[in-house]
Amino acid sequence: HFFAQVWLLFTFSIFVGLLCRVLPSLYRGRKVKEDRSRKGESESLGRIPKEAQGVKKGPAMSAAEHKPSEPLRKPQQHRAPKVHFVDPGTTPEKVVRFTYDVHEDKWTQATGLVVLEATPFDEGSMRAAFCMLDPSKPESQQRYVAKMSKNPREDLTIYFMDVEMQALAKLFADEYNKRGPPKLVDFNEASVIKCLERRGQPLLAVEPWLDGKFNKYSNNYGFISYQDRNTPQAFSHFTYCHSGGKLLICDIQGV
Repeated sequence: HFFAQVWLLFTFSIFVGLLCRVLPSLYRGRKVKEDRSRKGESESLGRIPKEAQGVKKGPAMSAAEHKPSEPLRKPQQHRAPKVHFVDPGTTPEKVVRFTYDVHEDKWTQATGLVVLEATPFDEGSMRAAFCMLDPSKPESQQRYVAKMSKNPREDLTIYFMDVEMQALAKLFADEYNKRGPPKLVDFNEASVIKCLERRGQPLLAVEPWLDGKFNKYSNNYGFISYQDRNTPQAFSHFTYCHSGGKLLICDIQGV
């Protein structure tokens, strides 16, 4: 019994010693991670127009659970057209539109009026899509898609980062098209709007409306469409080579 008690005491002392070493390390690692996270957030906020930095994270709408990412080699599913319209009696609302100049790496803003449909016509795993009209444009160019996050806690910097990434993708598309491929590639010029007359002044990602059948050709996790299309994958390969292996543009989707 004496030796058993000594052994238990020895084992317990070793266990306590390990805890005293591990717990402080875990705490310091967590603190460093949090400090880096706050630092990264402050650095990214510095790139956003000051007028948009005061917006609360996420729009004023109910939260939705994120769906799991698409599995590899999932058969392509076409989206059936959905009925959607903007009620002609809808009152235009005041917004601030933020646009990005990729050549000067500069954000600009302008105030205007838009008309948003009351309910989304479609939604993905992360955002709901609304039809939007811009009365200041010619009639043939008034239709836009406005996308609002379904996650009320989403960091507002993501809206602006998406616009910057799309502008960069458009630059790569211009370079790709200079090589004379069988089919050209282009990207919409996206922007961000802040709804001044809505509760919380939510942000929405905006881009011109595209007519035609919407298809998804790849995603960020290795999915490739079963459709017999070479252009989307050739373009992604080109971006990797043209950037010297530093960038690869994927998640290709559109018409």
